[in-house]
Amino acid sequence: MEEYSIAAQVWKLSSCDMSELARNSVLMSGFPHEFKQHWIGANYAREGVEGNDIQRTNLPGIRVSFRYESLLDELNHLHDSAHHPQLLTAALKKEAGVAAAAASAAAAATSADKTAADKEKVAATNGLPNVNGTGGGGGGGPSKP
Repeated sequence: MEEYSIAAQVWKLSSCDMSELARNSVLMSGFPHEFKQHWIGANYAREGVEGNDIQRTNLPGIRVSFRYESLLDELNHLHDSAHHPQLLTAALKKEAGVAAAAASAAAAATSADKTAADKEKVAATNGLPNVNGTGGGGGGGPSKP
């Protein structure tokens, strides 16, 4: 129980989050079937909302439904990728293109920053105003002889 209270404080978990964690912990535990029935409901082994006893788990059906639908979507995606590899290849190419474009934009921004810094260094060594309008070398004021 101590781990749950620490997690609740660190990640600011709601009571609903905590109920979901507790239910999932019981489901994945090695406790006998009878214990699980007692703790989270007689139909705990059923999938989706049918396996949730809100009186025992304090977990709303809408949340269980969302998790179950998300799981089914992910499984369908994996199934489609396994049976239609061209879909996965196209998705990976698209993702790689987006990543390459982002890397190119980041490189261009870094290059522009470096160019501006180089210009400021040149201006400072020549005693000219830099990009910010302050004088180079002597801090912007008249130089002392």
